[in-house]
Amino acid sequence: MAKKRTSRQRKNTSQPKTPPVSDAIIRQTEQARTRDVVRGLELDGDDIERSLLLGQNQDAIASVVGEEHAEELRGLAREANQVRSRGGKRVLILPGILGSTLAVDGNTVWFDPIDIARGKLALLALGASDDKVESNGVFWPTYTELYLKLRIAGFRPEYFHFDWRKPIADAGKRLAKLIGKEASGNQPISLVAHSMGGLVCRSAIKQLETKAESLISQSILLGTPNFGSFAPAMVMTNDYSTVQWMEKLDLVNPAGSLATNVFSTFIGLTEMLPEAGRSGEADLFKTESYPTGERSVRSDVLKKADGLQARLAGGSDKIWMFVGTGLETVVGVTKSERDQSKFEYQLSPAGDETVPLELAELPGARHRYCKVSHGKLPRNNEVIRATIDVLANGSTSLLHATPDAAVRSISPPISPAIASRTRLQRADQENRRGLGLNDGDLQAALEPLLAVEAPADTTPPSVASLLPSSQPIVIGRKYQNRLDLRLTFGDIGDAQGRAIMLGLFKDVRPGGARINLTSNFAGTLLCLGGALLFEYRRLWCVESIKE
Repeated sequence: MAKKRTSRQRKNTSQPKTPPVSDAIIRQTEQARTRDVVRGLELDGDDIERSLLLGQNQDAIASVVGEEHAEELRGLAREANQVRSRGGKRVLILPGILGSTLAVDGNTVWFDPIDIARGKLALLALGASDDKVESNGVFWPTYTELYLKLRIAGFRPEYFHFDWRKPIADAGKRLAKLIGKEASGNQPISLVAHSMGGLVCRSAIKQLETKAESLISQSILLGTPNFGSFAPAMVMTNDYSTVQWMEKLDLVNPAGSLATNVFSTFIGLTEMLPEAGRSGEADLFKTESYPTGERSVRSDVLKKADGLQARLAGGSDKIWMFVGTGLETVVGVTKSERDQSKFEYQLSPAGDETVPLELAELPGARHRYCKVSHGKLPRNNEVIRATIDVLANGSTSLLHATPDAAVRSISPPISPAIASRTRLQRADQENRRGLGLNDGDLQAALEPLLAVEAPADTTPPSVASLLPSSQPIVIGRKYQNRLDLRLTFGDIGDAQGRAIMLGLFKDVRPGGARINLTSNFAGTLLCLGGALLFEYRRLWCVESIKE
């Protein structure tokens, strides 16, 4: 991404400092500048359309989004360039959390893999009296397709980026000021907002009061956590995969310090915790609700972040909420009864992998539903078509009118291993760090929130990564339990799964295999209602027998 100087340098006495960077790290990071994926992630969102039109940075763009999608974007850019949208409806696109790029003293740090490897994420810590961080663009892989398709449809889209570390009301105030200055009853502005951006919209509507009715035509919110998400709690306890990837990419700051000293200072992130009464038994705005000894949780930040709902406008028929659901999502957290130093997470397919369904739905707003993950909502073709439909016609019949009742079921709690993906575990095993992370690693780091398509990791996973799935599938018109099969190398005794089926026999009484397994695992064999069951460590094995 281009290193823009957006503010004058000032003498700084309180801005966080990064530890010294060794010559070896400097050499390693300089060598990485030639990697296509690094160049692609550094591209400026404001300049991406020009690159697409002129055929520039083709390898860099394709390395991030894939050759097929890169070619699609080039075609969209050419088509958008032929459209004259003068006089078209003005649309502001608001990115979600992490979706705005952030610069320190004019130098883009988020998301620049080289600066992160050199420890500069520490400069984003919130709290310095002379904070020099500014938003300076959007993360282009997530929002370019939406932008170009709005152009092609005859609208005049613009990005409204913001500093997602700071209180949501700060960005809402700036948005309200812009709308109040540039919109009118004859030329109202429409808003299309992803995730946290939807909360900024609701904050601006609240601050505009009665003027919002005439100045804002429609607000379309994509996956907005209207009543919160459990992702911030996972971030603060270092259970979230994006934070773990940043720890691996950072070669300078001590292990664990990004969650403790950086991400935990972000008031905007913390505001998105579910309020008391919507987070189960725990009040996540109180430090005692967190695992014992958790140093990343800051009582002063929790106090400032509490009470977001009072600072937001409620739902109305001019607000459309597009909700992702049907994907396994954390819908609750509790301190583990077995280990008070850890959270246990409750899962349900009622959500978009990041925001639970019941925390996304906004009373009074109009809703449409789709089975699309949180980060992919802004670039999903059907979601974009529905967005254009609402902007053009004031309503849409696209997507689904109601969520499937089946996805509201809740599965039992599981351990925090949910936060650790197979690719992350493989990077651990192979000791990949810094810019030694491969292209897929860098893309996977952002996938939960920004949906960068990471190429498949063809390396067989560790047996320790095997977890059962609770999502149903349909076979022959009947709901059946889903069975995920993966081949893996390793010792089955090291598996951490809650339940693993080793053998299913019909009309055949197990013999040698069962005897060998029992002997090898030193397990106790039981007969329960026609099923043979034994336990070894944390592994449960079931052999079903038909008498």
